[in-house]
Parts: sequence; C-alpha cells; structure tokens
Amino acid sequence: MNEPINVEGVVAFPNPNGIRDIRFVDSRYNTLFSVPDGGNVLIRHPDGSISKKSCLYIDDYHARIGNYVYHIHEFAETMERNGNIYEPEREDDRA
Repeated sequence: MNEPINVEGVVAFPNPNGIRDIRFVDSRYNTLFSVPDGGNVLIRHPDGSISKKSCLYIDDYHARIGNYVYHIHEFAETMERNGNIYEPEREDDRA
C-alpha cells in the first residue's frame, strides 16, 4: 500500500498505477463518467446558466473542482441538493 500524502488538506492515497482520472458519481455512488486530471466538468444550473469548472485529481475519491476540494460523493450530494446537472466537457463545448 502506498503512503498517504497531504494534498490541499486531504490525506490522500493517489492511485499507485498512475491513472489520474476523476470519477463522477451520483448520490447513490453510481459511476456516471470520468474526467481526466486537468479536464473540465460543465454544471448546468436550474436557472439555465452553465459554469465550467476545472478538475484536478487528488486521489481516487477526492478532486479539486473549481476552487473547492470535494469527496466525489460530497460533490454529487451538493449538486443534487442545488438542482444542478453535471457532465464532462466535450470537444464541441470548447468553442
């Protein structure tokens, strides 16, 4: 087992095989999609606005999304509570 490191205040266990994909789940822990480290997620708000947040891998269960560090389940619960829908940024979204 690899040694824990402190990343942005999170005791993290980065994936030892070097894969740094950020897994996004729903509030029931079902995997929805993954975003590569440094990729973006789009958040569609109830008012119709869309925000783009950069994603940085911390470990398999934590990521910095925008300016905040989240556990992947905490992010899902927050999005659900606020009525937001989230999805990976696609090539055609980058215009």
